Amino acid sequence: MQRRNAAPAVAALACLALAGCALVGPRPEASCAAPMIEVEPRRAAPGGTFRVRGEAFGTCDDTGPLLDASKPMRNIRLILRRGSWEREVATVDADRRLSFDARLRVPAESEPGRACVVAAGAPEASAGCFLVLGEGPGSE
Repeated sequence: MQRRNAAPAVAALACLALAGCALVGPRPEASCAAPMIEVEPRRAAPGGTFRVRGEAFGTCDDTGPLLDASKPMRNIRLILRRGSWEREVATVDADRRLSFDARLRVPAESEPGRACVVAAGAPEASAGCFLVLGEGPGSE
């Protein structure tokens, strides 16, 4: 009767079990950044121009098998809001870095006061706000 040493077989099974756990393992937690909008300058008159920059405008699937699966958002509607008044001022597409940069004009009918640019349909997008001045372009 020949005896076999079971230690190598047990060690091999343990390695396979650990390797399987490493490959399957727990899924990572979501970590996509919320979209952000910045506006400059901080004040502009009706008819004047301003710059809007957005970051993190992409579809986010950071819990799937491909952690870098974000795709740039398309047809992002930028809305200028002041109280209950709002006006669509542009439609933009994010680039491969999930950002956009646009130069826009303050609508002539804008009333003086604090106004904010928001992205329609973008979840959790922060607003970029500025002060609409009471006179025409170039007034400070």
